[in-house]
Amino acid sequence: LFLGSKKYPDTDAFSDVLALHGGQHNAYTASEETVYYNEIGNEGLDAGLDIFAQFFISPSFAESMVEKEVHAVDSEHKKNQPDTQRRLWHLLRSQSNPKNPAHQFATGDLETLLTTPEREGKSLVDALRKFHQKNYCARRLHLVIVGNFSTEELLETAHRHFDAIPKANKEECPSRPHYTQFPMYSKEQRNLGNSFTVHSPGSPQLWLMFPVTSLKEEYKKLADAYLWNALGHYGPGSLKALLNAKELAPHYSYYTESTVAGSVLFLTFALTTKGAERVEEVMSDFFAYLDSVRKAGVNRQLLDSIKQMRQVNFDYQEEQSSEFDSVSGLAGSLTSVPPEDVLTAGVLIDEPDEVLIQKLMDEVNPSNMNMALVTPKFNESSGNKHEPYYNFTYLQQEIDRNLISRLQRAYSEGLSPPPNLRFVPTELQLINETAGPAGPDRLPVTAGVPSSATSGAAAATTATAALSSTLPTTGSSRLEAWWLGRHGIDLPKALLNVKVGLPRSMLDSIEDSVLGAMHARVVQSLLEQPADALQMCGLSYGLSAHADGFGVTFSGFDQHLAELVKLVLPYVRNPGSDIEVRFEQARRQLILDMMDTTSLQPYQHAMEAFEVVTMKGRFSRRALLSTARDASKINVEAYLSFLQNVMQHARVTVLVHTHT
Repeated sequence: LFLGSKKYPDTDAFSDVLALHGGQHNAYTASEETVYYNEIGNEGLDAGLDIFAQFFISPSFAESMVEKEVHAVDSEHKKNQPDTQRRLWHLLRSQSNPKNPAHQFATGDLETLLTTPEREGKSLVDALRKFHQKNYCARRLHLVIVGNFSTEELLETAHRHFDAIPKANKEECPSRPHYTQFPMYSKEQRNLGNSFTVHSPGSPQLWLMFPVTSLKEEYKKLADAYLWNALGHYGPGSLKALLNAKELAPHYSYYTESTVAGSVLFLTFALTTKGAERVEEVMSDFFAYLDSVRKAGVNRQLLDSIKQMRQVNFDYQEEQSSEFDSVSGLAGSLTSVPPEDVLTAGVLIDEPDEVLIQKLMDEVNPSNMNMALVTPKFNESSGNKHEPYYNFTYLQQEIDRNLISRLQRAYSEGLSPPPNLRFVPTELQLINETAGPAGPDRLPVTAGVPSSATSGAAAATTATAALSSTLPTTGSSRLEAWWLGRHGIDLPKALLNVKVGLPRSMLDSIEDSVLGAMHARVVQSLLEQPADALQMCGLSYGLSAHADGFGVTFSGFDQHLAELVKLVLPYVRNPGSDIEVRFEQARRQLILDMMDTTSLQPYQHAMEAFEVVTMKGRFSRRALLSTARDASKINVEAYLSFLQNVMQHARVTVLVHTHT
């Protein structure tokens, strides 16, 4: 669409104007909308918007350019063909009702967009014109403009450029149809209760998919948020804790897809080698946990705390780095919700509905699902179906009725619903103090411990003291603490960065590089349960290994951040001696992850190789994998010795950026 119009036939006209005024443009197509978005300097707004508007008024659709774009789409699709996520998403959706658009191939390739239509005597240009006329009509178009102008000026600009789009009534431009009268999946259609086995050279995965009652029009209720809170819980009695204790699945992800086609819940379990061999046990634990949540009923206090946490996150959200992202999100939302709800839809729980939540949990059951196992052990010669668009062979079977019956009776001792959110922030006042114009202020350090800060840094003192009490240093010369203060950000949040610098002697060792990566994994594994209650309430931490040391970050609402710091840093310094099981789990998962080359795009592999040849302390994936497999070099004794060496010689720098 960006390639010329009747008024501006030059295909480069738009790009040239954007480049002249420091702008950029992009577009994406989701399940039910296409969004075109741009950014341009204020002085170029009028000229850029006039060219942009003409794409929707009278696009050229030049045949030569159309064919060029088809090849670009085909190239993008070929790049994505090996991607496991895309394969499984398409495979599971392709089983849906043929009368429902979810059944269709969503991307397009050379065969579907050009070769087949031409063979049938069809013109792609004519098809594009008809599609544009039918769907790019006034009642379906939504315009968002964000700029440093008055509302009146922006409205006048919009009318000046877009009023030429032909007016259309409901008959000429009907609303987007809904397809709930054609259920995506049902037992009657025989597209529910199926199992798929797919080969992948990467890590094994288990996918579960559940069609549920349509949630698209229920966005103010956000019923699935309650279920996701239960699944995200990692405290005592949780599914996550059980699967990790059994070494079946180190983590899993979940999301809801709600469109005019219907609503579906997806869960993806990342399996260990042991988990891939005990898939029924993974599913049994999942349904047993969900049964404990379901039988407990909807906890109104928990629901209220989830609602409150979402409200606080919404009220104190950080400004996006660019309006480029803001306009794309707003424009996409306007296709689904009215303007008065565009900011809050899918974020706030405005109308809690315990009945809908209970219904949703009831629908997540073994008799209402499709499942897929992705494993490197599956040989495609054993398959009975071929997926043409992503070009792979898979095995499709009905889920055994006895398995469904066992899963419906699943029970596991000790599972229980999640508790109420304990750390929802309530102290949200801001301070006025900040560092000087030259940058952050250095805090005085006495015997390795930052002393009480100046009055301007008083709010940071607690968090800094928590850091200093666990810092791995024996002298103040190897510890620096800096305070940035409010620094123009009006949010009741704080950001703490800790850099633990490695000795230069360790930079060239591939063993130390692997052990550093192992340290991040071991610490995160040890902390998942203890830190869960804090992380569920808007706090987060990260531990990453770099060629020159470790980086530890803490962020979130300031009120309880010091508690997270006090919890995490002792593990960073010393995870303990009784960690053989955790270490071996982390080592096996590291090996699995490094073996999985499908998780990265080709350009990412190229960047990995580029870093290896241009940066000190970078090693090839093959060399790292070989080292990680060598238990004589990568073991608990070597790990603890590595940590002791790091902590004895490290230089530690702390930066505190706080607003409350």
